[in-house]
Amino acid sequence: MRDFDIELEKLKKNSFVFLLVFVVLFVFCFLFKFTSDVKEKQAKARYEHKTNEAFLSSFIITFNRLKNLHNKDEIKIKGVEPSLIKPFNVRIEDDNLGAKSQLSVYQMADNLTVSTLQRQLYEKFQKLVNFPKVQSGILLYSFLDKKFKYFYEFDLLTPRVFLNGVNKIKYYGINWMSNDALSNNAKVMFYNNPDDFAVKILTYGDEVYLYRTNLQFTPYSLYENMISKAEKYHGVKFFTSSDMLAVPVIKPPARNNYFFLDDKEIENSNKMKISKAFWDFEIKLSSCGLNCTTNAKLKPLNSSDFDNYKCDRDFNFNKPFVLFLKEKKALKPYYILFVDNDNILEKY
Repeated sequence: MRDFDIELEKLKKNSFVFLLVFVVLFVFCFLFKFTSDVKEKQAKARYEHKTNEAFLSSFIITFNRLKNLHNKDEIKIKGVEPSLIKPFNVRIEDDNLGAKSQLSVYQMADNLTVSTLQRQLYEKFQKLVNFPKVQSGILLYSFLDKKFKYFYEFDLLTPRVFLNGVNKIKYYGINWMSNDALSNNAKVMFYNNPDDFAVKILTYGDEVYLYRTNLQFTPYSLYENMISKAEKYHGVKFFTSSDMLAVPVIKPPARNNYFFLDDKEIENSNKMKISKAFWDFEIKLSSCGLNCTTNAKLKPLNSSDFDNYKCDRDFNFNKPFVLFLKEKKALKPYYILFVDNDNILEKY
């Protein structure tokens, strides 16, 4: 009888251990699935015009190589919603970006690939770039290095909030106290109403477009929409003394990761997988231009400065807008950024 009690006690202990292991595994699987779902939902939200998102043409061209390799018009990834892949399945031409400012990679990933890529980036751009650990599969990567200055440095404006934010954001632009020369710094694309307008900022390098709109965000279609509106606009296309321009300082993260593509299998590809998919582009668009050192100072304004002042057209980018960067000879922009909240704007 004593032996039976001992065996029964052992059975209970083993059952408890088994149950405990089962619970731990269940919780682990649940958390893993929950984390994956959250990442996918976050990614999906970005493409549904719910938060800030950026697109780089050189990365999309790199992704297009998958289509060329498999002779397909559209790439599908197992376990990933088609809506997340849709922005990458856009067919664009290679003239969007010159070779001097970018480096893109499409090849099987291993430690040798990463070390070789790091050396190439340093030799070409004098940049030391850290890379995440890569597994077997295809590495999709693009690096962009750009800088340019505006014709004239804009005035710093009084800090203000963006949309419904709580933080004050650094702004620059043109107001009634600005030097007349600053009016030559920007061109009016069109001004239909306070929620539908666009401007082009003139630089010694690439072209900068800012488009205030409530339209659904899709890569390149908004650029074409902006150009179409500009062609139809017959109003004054230069800045007058009664126009105002207010642009927030933009500073998004330099690295854009597409985690939902990591270690995912390409459909109908003989089990070929994507190891990592991401791009790097350090960008700070401020009063002097892109990735430059500003010397501008904030001009204090008195309440009397506002007396009897009438603003005819207020180009105030304090609501969601789109930024386009384009090389002068290119047909389409190489960089598109939808600014939906102040997370990527520089705080005061």
